[in-house]
Order: sequence, then structure tokens, then C-alpha cells
Amino acid sequence: NVATRAGGPRGVKYVTTGNYVLGLEVVLPDGSIINTGGKFVKQSVGYNLTQLMTGSEGTLGIITGVNLRLLTLPQAEKTVIVVCETLDQAAEIVAAIIARGAVPAMLEFMIKLAITVMNNYVSEPLPADGEAYLFMLFDGTEAQVETEAKIVSQICHEMKAREVRVIDNPKSANEYWNARANIYPLIQTIFNRATSEDVTVPRNKIPDFVRAVQSIAASVGIMIGLAGHAGDGNMHPSILFPEVTPEAEAKAKVAIDKLIRAGLDLGGTISGEHGIGIHKAEYLDWELGDTQIDLMKRIKYAFDPKGIMNPGKIWMEDGEANA
Repeated sequence: NVATRAGGPRGVKYVTTGNYVLGLEVVLPDGSIINTGGKFVKQSVGYNLTQLMTGSEGTLGIITGVNLRLLTLPQAEKTVIVVCETLDQAAEIVAAIIARGAVPAMLEFMIKLAITVMNNYVSEPLPADGEAYLFMLFDGTEAQVETEAKIVSQICHEMKAREVRVIDNPKSANEYWNARANIYPLIQTIFNRATSEDVTVPRNKIPDFVRAVQSIAASVGIMIGLAGHAGDGNMHPSILFPEVTPEAEAKAKVAIDKLIRAGLDLGGTISGEHGIGIHKAEYLDWELGDTQIDLMKRIKYAFDPKGIMNPGKIWMEDGEANA
């Protein structure tokens, strides 16, 4: 998690791993060991090597120890599920909730296909007549969660959502969230393959991105599922393969290129939480440009001139070629 600066569904309120890393122990490529940061919450001494190593995907050194900032568990939780008429409506509701200042701990976006699959694994199935669904979890004090759930319910009713369901039974709420957490393995029981992307856009651009996904799916002639951590703009369009054929893979590549370009054109990023690795390396220059890439490669070379740290990840080449 630290090496990829990972996120997840609670990012809307609690942001990502990097925000909790106070210090690191790191083994460098030459075998030397450094300790960055510490156990304090403030430091203004030289370059921030802690954050440089966080998210470096093992390309600069091996993280062997971590000091983390921890939070106390919230007193109460409340789950709200919203059934929306259309994908556009769901995206507009997300934008409205954020604009009104209600900050759920989780705000997840899913399409009808995901709900159809999930309904086989919950004791209280959700109505399957919506086109999009929002799953929200509010946490904090009892008073806080009640107030925020009421605000969001009001917003959804004002925007004419098909149904707003407040889940008061903790067991039922856990069933829904467990099914959501396992949605990708469940989807893969239906399709031969599902390739998930990690585009993140400004939250007020989610409606535009949803429309772009729909347009790309229609123009390329391919199935694209859509889910994601809508509360922080981190969307996961997934290319769905009923059969894996050369033609399907070629269409998928075209669709992925278009999805990533659409996200960037909306002021977004090619990866909100998954990192670069191998899959997204070819898109780095689309977002960063030559000057930033050159600077990052020089940092890589300063740490790892022999290119032995996780070779081929982020940078397709390693060693002296990075200089």
C-alpha cells in the first residue's frame, strides 16, 4: 500500500495512504539503510524523502519499516443506498452532495449489471429497475451521521432519484458492503475477462466522464462496465470481454486509449490509486510531459544507476538509459 500510495473507497473522507505515512525505513539499491521522517506530525527539514518513496512502486528502494498516523474508530455508521434513473442522474447527485458539503466516508457508484450480480449474495436484494446506484456510508458521532444521512436523502429526493433507502440494520449494511468489495471477482464469474481502469477526474466532472464512457462504448462497439469511488472522482471503467479474441483485444486497446484521453481532457489523471506499473507506463507522457518525465528519470538514476529496483515498472527501460 505504501509503495503504490494506494487508496480505496474511503478516500473521499480519509484520502489515501500517503497522508498517513510519517516516516520510513528504506533499503537503497547499494544496500545502505535510511530512516526518513519520524513519529512526529510536522517536519520542515530538506527534501521530503518520505513522500518521494511513498508511491515509488519499489523503483527507488525497498521499504522495510513504516511509521503511520492512526485515527480512532468512529462512534457510529449509517448506510444509504440510492437507486437512480440514469447514469447521468447518479453522477449529478454525486456532484450535488459534494457541493452541499456532506462528506460520506464512502460514496460508491455502480451500474445495474453489478447490482444484478450482487443481489445473489445479499439477503435483501435491491430493486433492479435503476440504471445506476450510489452506496454511501456516513461515520462519526450518532448526531453527525443522522444529520448527514438526512441531508443526502433530501438532496436525492429533490433530484428525483427513483429510491432512497436508509439501511438501519447493521447486518444488512455489512452484506451490501461485502458484496460491493467483491464485485470484480463476482463480475468475472460472468465474463471471460474484465480489465479495470483507474481514471480519476475532478468531482464536478464526473457527469461529463460518465457521458464520455457511454459514448466510447457505443463508438468502439465494446461493453464497458462502470463503477468507482465517486466521492473522490476515482472511476473504474471496466472493459468486459464475453470472449477474449484478437478483435476484442484490439477494440479494448482503442477504448482504453480513449478513456484515458477523456479523463485527461477533463483535468483528471491516468491513475488515482492503482499506480503505473507496466499497464499504464505508455500513458505517462500523456499526463506528465517530457520535462517532468526527464526529471523523474534523473531521480530514478540518482537512486538506482544500475536499474535493479523493480525493473520495467513505471519506466519501460532501466539503468543508464534512465539518465
